[in-house]
Amino acid sequence: MPEHSSNPAGWHLSVLGGASLQGADTHHRLERRTAAVLAYLALEGETPKYRLAGLLWPDSSEETARGNMRQLLRRLRVLTGTDLIEGVGQIRLKPEVTSDVGTLREVFHQGNAEAVLQYEGELLEGEDYDDTPDFAEWLTGARETLRDLHLRALRKQTALLEKQGNWASALEYAWQVVHTEPLSEEGYRTVMRLQYLLGDRGAAVATFERCQTLLGELLNTSPLPDTLKLLAEIQQGSLQVPVEKPAAPDIPLSVLRPPALIGREEQWGLLEAAWKNRKVIFVRGEAGAGKTRLALDFAHSKGEVLLLEVRPGDREVPYATLARLIRKLIQHRSEPNTLLHPWMAQELSRVVPELGKEVQPSIRSDLERLRFLDGLLQGTLALLQSSILVLDDLQCADRATLEFLGHLLSSGQLLTPLFVTFRTDEASAALLHLLKRAQETDDAGIIDVNALTESQVTRLLDSLNLAGFPQASVRRITRYTGGVPLFVVETVRHLLETGLQDETLPAKLLSGRASRIIEKRLERLDAPTLRVAQAAAIWEEDITLEQLSDVLQQPLLDVLDAWEKLHAAQFVQGHRFSHDLLREAVLSGLPEAISTWLHRRAALVVGAEQPLRQARHWLQAGEKERAAPLFVQAAREAARFLQFQDAAKLYQQGARCHEDSGKREEAFEGHAAVFERLWLHDLGSLLDTGVEALQRLAHTGLQQARAAAAASITQLVLYRNFAGAEEAALCGLHGLKSTGGEHPVVRAELLRLLIEARTHQKHPESTLEAMQQAQPLLESLPAESQAALHMSIGAAYLLLWQDERSLEHLGKASQLFEQQGDGYGASYARLIAAHMLEAAGKQTQAEQVRQQVDARLSQTEKRGSVQYFNLVKLGINLTGQHRYREALQHLEQARVLLPEVGRPAGLLERALADLYCALGAWELSEKAALAALQDPEPLDEGWGLAWIRLGQVLGMKGEPQEAQVAFREAGNFLGRVPLPEGQARFLLLQAEKAAPAQSLELTNRVLNLPRLSQGLQMRALTLQAQAHLRLGEHDTARQLSARVMEPEAPDLFEDPLLPLMVQHQIQVTAGKADCDVLQRMRDWLQNWVPLHVPEEHQQDYFNKPAVRAALEVLETTRSGIVWKGN
Repeated sequence: MPEHSSNPAGWHLSVLGGASLQGADTHHRLERRTAAVLAYLALEGETPKYRLAGLLWPDSSEETARGNMRQLLRRLRVLTGTDLIEGVGQIRLKPEVTSDVGTLREVFHQGNAEAVLQYEGELLEGEDYDDTPDFAEWLTGARETLRDLHLRALRKQTALLEKQGNWASALEYAWQVVHTEPLSEEGYRTVMRLQYLLGDRGAAVATFERCQTLLGELLNTSPLPDTLKLLAEIQQGSLQVPVEKPAAPDIPLSVLRPPALIGREEQWGLLEAAWKNRKVIFVRGEAGAGKTRLALDFAHSKGEVLLLEVRPGDREVPYATLARLIRKLIQHRSEPNTLLHPWMAQELSRVVPELGKEVQPSIRSDLERLRFLDGLLQGTLALLQSSILVLDDLQCADRATLEFLGHLLSSGQLLTPLFVTFRTDEASAALLHLLKRAQETDDAGIIDVNALTESQVTRLLDSLNLAGFPQASVRRITRYTGGVPLFVVETVRHLLETGLQDETLPAKLLSGRASRIIEKRLERLDAPTLRVAQAAAIWEEDITLEQLSDVLQQPLLDVLDAWEKLHAAQFVQGHRFSHDLLREAVLSGLPEAISTWLHRRAALVVGAEQPLRQARHWLQAGEKERAAPLFVQAAREAARFLQFQDAAKLYQQGARCHEDSGKREEAFEGHAAVFERLWLHDLGSLLDTGVEALQRLAHTGLQQARAAAAASITQLVLYRNFAGAEEAALCGLHGLKSTGGEHPVVRAELLRLLIEARTHQKHPESTLEAMQQAQPLLESLPAESQAALHMSIGAAYLLLWQDERSLEHLGKASQLFEQQGDGYGASYARLIAAHMLEAAGKQTQAEQVRQQVDARLSQTEKRGSVQYFNLVKLGINLTGQHRYREALQHLEQARVLLPEVGRPAGLLERALADLYCALGAWELSEKAALAALQDPEPLDEGWGLAWIRLGQVLGMKGEPQEAQVAFREAGNFLGRVPLPEGQARFLLLQAEKAAPAQSLELTNRVLNLPRLSQGLQMRALTLQAQAHLRLGEHDTARQLSARVMEPEAPDLFEDPLLPLMVQHQIQVTAGKADCDVLQRMRDWLQNWVPLHVPEEHQQDYFNKPAVRAALEVLETTRSGIVWKGN
């Protein structure tokens, strides 16, 4: 059963946007029909169960539709561990289950328009119900109803904000109304009025002209008199509203840093517990909640603190955050050179160049990469010493640094106390993965910093000791700020600067509250001081006065004067803004012309040694031609560190800049680099983006051929559309002929892709034809192209059943990849070899190859899908060898990797379903099989075989009707995807239950299937021996059993006891029991099982019917074993 609570309370249904269920500690994506049922019940309430079944299975008979509905509800119950739906004939969601659509309608009827607008996404967005026309019709109507609620809420919120005088926010909502109803003149009038009130008469007139044009073109009509009247009023200027700007007084220092830490007593206690248990402490919360203050106050109470403030500019530069940390550590140590061995300094110089005497070459081999990672690890540990390290705003860190931190934590060598703060709503996938890994190893102490309560806000304001501060303002601030400490402090500053006029606050809490308060404070700065603030904001990192002077081209003393004013106003502290929200507010109000000039100046000051930062500044300055080559340079840097996703994005960014600058050739090469220089299997939708660009930019025959190769790669890697990949490769080869040149590298790549596409389609003759065209090119190719072609040819020889030739080519591929320093490619070639060995029944040799690959990939900091798939396949291999304990360990490792690689869980769950079935853990096997079917892996062509396992397990649990539904689905799947292994398993399950004659017919069909594993062949022979024995044909049964009982053969069975039991039955029938057979049973149960079956599953294993039967035989013959089942 699921680990979460069996109580339906706490479950929340989300159907706006993607469809999912959230429990207290779990989250499940919903397949489309389950999502449809839950969405319908959430919106319509109580519904006849089988009427809903008819909507969802319109082409099925009534009996089949009802059976499908029962199966769906059962899967939902197994998935959640509880009943979320109640009723028999009439069904409904249980009252304890909440839903986003239910809450949306509730807050709408309460009149809370702002709350309605928090809900985004279309009902069951992205789901296709074309095969259920009646349900699709209902869905269309439901979506229209929800859109109408949203539109009405937009109008209400716009009117409310306009009434309050909050015209800027009102205008944002008014534009949303216009975009929702583009032909509504009322919406245009609201926009015009608000634009005018904000002082932009030209924009108001332009909005009228847009409305007039749209009405004329689409409706052939003119604006209404009310709209024309409003235009006249705007042109006459009769609605002008004056605005006064009072001078800002001095602000007490207590407002800069409140003297007491209010409302954090509970969090302080949690910090003490985490500190005592030597945890890595993660402090998380929304912006302005006081995370940094809490972490630093606590850390300072424990000893010397080293603070690293992670900057927004770090995100896209590999190891940018780590480089800044290393530089800070070096500055912090009196004699850093004595702490670093020369080899450590050499490796650290790859990310901090000033530590090295010469530029280090790119990493070319796994050994070099391992040394690099070890150098980073040992060098960082040496520099840390005993300081308490605080990493602030880690949501801004680059992915490579986050991966390194994971490596650091998992090494077990971090003795330095570590605090991390981050914004919850901005945490990247890499940061969340780091947190999850720390939780799984019990290394994380998580402290949630929430908003303050009303009484705590009052205490905070009291602690500021503001003489004459009116109590009415205290109450207004408490309601207005929502309890976020930074918002409280910024609001107090605003009130002090405006002479404690608390009526300047809006009457109601609104989104963006802090930025509006900060914007009002910025308006009171003089022009030179504001310009310095703007320059500091676009810099993205800590900035010195000298840098500011260079950016602004102003005398240093003038810049110093402005900086002191910013410091007095508590906008800045040291070399940075007091809080990132202040910086963000400055940027949001930055005029475009000033932004362009500042970014141009910043690009010149940054310099070429930071290519990505310089590229971003040139891009923001509109200088795309200057930004493009810098993005390409940054991409190469990212690829050096195997950060392939980052590299692909940067190549594509550079290519777009080239294209926008009119440089088509350079743009083409930038997009082509993604396909020709990077490892592709983890790039996802970036491949689609690149193909579209290449096809658009290609204008020569050679470029069109390269674009066709990229399209073929994308069809293979991203979509598994093998026919599409073949078509694209053939198109490229045809186009290449028109160029009149040889172009061996491009031709070889297209032929390689053609071989792979035809191999996957199992077309041996046409595959062989492509191989014969490709092999003469091998010697003329560069090593990288040779390696790739050898690997594809090796995989193709599997299809042709030429195992030795396959191994020969795969070995050459691996060797060439090794010589090029491409450990990932070498590992991939070995994985294909392992697959070939497993197909040939050589499980032990395949296991050795997979263990070697896992050991190699585990040494790398960047773990990807190749390692994940290898772990799953290794688990499957070990399950086949009955080494269940090791299999479970490897599959659990794969589960840890799953969030990082971002793959569906289907293949892993299918492997677990098979493992748990072998262990006799029926409930776990059923749960895993259902999970596999709900989240199938696109690369797993046998995903539907989970239906077979599900049917088998349901049968073992005594649920024959449900088992029949599963087996029917399995038959349908095998009818579409005729996999020999799946067909064999399906037929053998039927043969086990069939009468002797039918069993022989079914097993003969199995033995006639192609490319069948030795284990399945012997299982078929064993069942044949059993059938002949039941027919009284003892000699035939004995001969078949003897074939099966050859040395080592039983170890290849899914159930090793089956051939022994059949042999024993034959001997008993012949009147001469064989003690050797009984001894082998006893050895298996006494020796093998305790060693290879996990302790928590041994009870399940001994309760399996086949094992119980063996125990009874051993007991009857007085050859029993010590274990006592019950």
